[in-house]
Amino acid sequence: MLLYPILNKSIGKFFGIIPQKAKYNYDGIATFHVAHFMDDYRFVRAYSKGKETGSWNKGDIPWRAYVACWAASHVKNIEGDFVECGVYRGGLSRTVIDYINFEELTQKKFYLFDAYGPIPLEYVHEDEFKLITRLILNMKMYMNL
Repeated sequence: MLLYPILNKSIGKFFGIIPQKAKYNYDGIATFHVAHFMDDYRFVRAYSKGKETGSWNKGDIPWRAYVACWAASHVKNIEGDFVECGVYRGGLSRTVIDYINFEELTQKKFYLFDAYGPIPLEYVHEDEFKLITRLILNMKMYMNL
């Protein structure tokens, strides 16, 4: 879509922002402020282990991964287990496990769930199907803008 780069550049000029100088610019998220997590050795090491799973193909999702690590580090001492749904190849789980030293949490379990493909329609409730259909239609309308 030709309009997007032109619009993006125009907005950048209007606000005095030069997109190439962003401190962080991955996965549709950009900031011109500091992104210290990208220099955090513990996170970088954990993220590289998650990336080795091939979960993100050729892309990168460090901000999402860091948010998951941040959340996990804040709840690791609360009663209960960890659950991730829609794990694909487990890259995000692997990143979190390394980041919070999950092996030291001997009383906790980490449950990983994935349908490994489309969920069979006989398991989808009618209300869920209507909601998903509405979301897809809205997404198509948004993408056509």
